[in-house]
Order: sequence, then structure tokens, then C-alpha cells
Amino acid sequence: MLKYQIYEWLHHSKLYSHPTITFREFQKHILPQNQYNFQKISQTFATNEQDVPPSEIITLINSFKDIYKNKIGTSIAFLIPSPQKSPGGYSLIKNITEALNHIGVCAIYIPINQEVNIKLNEYKPKILFAFDFDDVVQMIDWNILKINNTKIGIAAYIDEYKYVSALKQRQKYTDSIGIDYYYSFKDITYIHQHKGYEPIISKKLPIISFPFGANPLHYYPLERPKIKDFIFIGSTNRDKWERYQKWFAPIYCHWANGVLYGPNWDFCTDFEFNAQIERNAYAGTKVGLNLHLENQISYASELNERTYQLALCKIPQLMDNPMLLKYHYPGGGVYSAKNEEEYTQILRHILTNENECIMNAEIAYNHTLNHHTSMHRAVQLIKDLQYHKII
Repeated sequence: MLKYQIYEWLHHSKLYSHPTITFREFQKHILPQNQYNFQKISQTFATNEQDVPPSEIITLINSFKDIYKNKIGTSIAFLIPSPQKSPGGYSLIKNITEALNHIGVCAIYIPINQEVNIKLNEYKPKILFAFDFDDVVQMIDWNILKINNTKIGIAAYIDEYKYVSALKQRQKYTDSIGIDYYYSFKDITYIHQHKGYEPIISKKLPIISFPFGANPLHYYPLERPKIKDFIFIGSTNRDKWERYQKWFAPIYCHWANGVLYGPNWDFCTDFEFNAQIERNAYAGTKVGLNLHLENQISYASELNERTYQLALCKIPQLMDNPMLLKYHYPGGGVYSAKNEEEYTQILRHILTNENECIMNAEIAYNHTLNHHTSMHRAVQLIKDLQYHKII
């Protein structure tokens, strides 16, 4: 407490700019009418309309149903972080697990808590997607997995991502465990081109990539009146604090009729993952806002899950300029800005050019429907596991 008070004094004396204090000050300047918690967003977008997916979504879902049933004699488990600790990781793993079960592959996710070893011993997975974070490796009884002949995969995190332990130190431990493969949410081409992955590639173990996608069981377009102009649903990812302040301040601190909602914002202490609320909120808003991490801007590494979810909800989308965008959406359909000034200008353009936006949203929607759903990701994951003889 005393340490923080000293930081506050230094910050307000302009002797030191403390990032936490700066970010909290930014939040205080967000217009109150743009600040949302769960109760407010639920009430604002409440409707008596039934959520009925369009026919093409139903066709897609049915086309993937049980295509691997009785063909894959394996069981897959994912360790899943808490939604408070890693909202993005939690959402991705939850959705890929659901997609695997939909295509007929037995899969579960296991929360990383004191019961993790009980669950692993009960389920006895043949394949495990795990983490090598210090708190995780100390919690898991790896002997249980070896006794059950589980093939172990570890997330391929490199030093550039600034995790607590250095990669070299973590690899000493994973070498002693005897892991079978690495996995990543990043694009596989990026992994093989980035120098930071050389220590991982040198192990000569398979690297499995399954990037973000949109789950069509939960995300799809709805016909709703547009009652809000712009919306962002996402966490206060610390790595994005500076971008939030630069790109969002001109909008959320000055333009009313927006929505800002997500975990860990000071004004949202009751966030819940609720796809129905998100569907209704997206359907009732004119523009979906999106921002990426610096790594996603500088490298063709990944697009966040929000990119695909907004596209599959057929809402016009404005984002920054992640390098992978032109490869995953080669036909366009998504508005992209190179800096915060252009971001605000394009938002103004979108809000006054409805017909153009509808056409672009349709392009992004169809491309996502055909290439970037969680069903596509689940099928590719099984193919990669087969190719590398992990299954």
C-alpha cells in the first residue's frame, strides 16, 4: 500500500508516469453512458425476439456434426486458465473443446486448480494440451500422465512474450517431463520464421497450431434494431493499455452512444461470458471496434478471436492493422486503420455510409463462414495430430 502511495505521489508530481495510475485515469474520462456492466448490457439489449441462426449457419453446423465419430479412438484434454487470468485463452479453449465434441471427438477442458490431478486421473486423456508456467507445473502430478500413457503437449511461449520464467529454464523442466509436442495459437508460418522459436524448433518435436476462430454454435447474425453506434467487448489486457488510451480515448471519452464492456474494467466488476448477450449487443450496434497486440501488428502472427466473432455476427468491423489480416481476409470486408487518427476518421465514415458497411460485413461474414469457424479449426487440429502421429 505504501509503495503504491509513493508511486501515486511521483505520478501526480509528474516525476514518474505509472502505467496503472495512467490507465485508471483514462477510464475515469470515459463517458459514463459508454460504461457497461453485466446488468446494464443485459437490460440495454434485452429483447423478446428468439435467437434463431440463419439457414447458412445451421447448414454449416450440420455439415460438421459427428464427422469424426467412431473414427478417432482418442480422448483430448485441455488445461484451461481462469477467465479472470486469461479471458482470451479461456474463451479459445472452451470453444475448441466444444467444436471437437461437435465433430465427434471426445474432448474436455480442465480448470487449473487444486482438483486438476483428480480430474486428469478420472478422465485419463490420451492427449493433453498443457502449460509450462511455474504455478502450473508445480501443481500437476506428471506421473499420473505417464502412467496413463498420455501424450503431453506444452504451449510454445517464447521470451519475447515476457512470461516470468525464461524459455531456457522452462525447457529444462519440460525435457525432464518428456513432452511429446508443442502447440501454439499463433500462425504456423510465423512460428517457423520467428527467431524466438528457434530453441523450440531445435527440439525436433511436432508443433501444432490452432488459431482463433468463431464458434457458430454461439456467434451468428440476428435481425435487431441498431440502438448503439459502436461497441467493444474485451478485457483490459495490460499489453494493450497504451493502445486503448491512444485509440479509444478520442471515441469513448468524447462520443456518446457507445458500449465498452468486459472483464477487469473498473466500471465492470460483474463480467460474465455470455454469448447470447454478446450476440444481442453486436446485433443492436452499428460498428464493432477491435484492437490488437503489438506482436500481432508487427508480425503475421495471429488475429484475435474478436475478429472472427464480429465477422460471423455480420457486424461492420473497424480494427487497427494486424499483419495477418490481409492473409486471412484477402477479399477485404474489414475496415483497418494505420493510426489512431485514421481510426476515428474511418469510424465517422462507417457511421455515415450504411450501405457500404452492409456490403463489407457480408464479405467478411461469408469468408469467416467458409474458412474461419471453430469447426474448421477443430478439423484441422485433428488432421495435424494425425499427420504428426500424435493420434
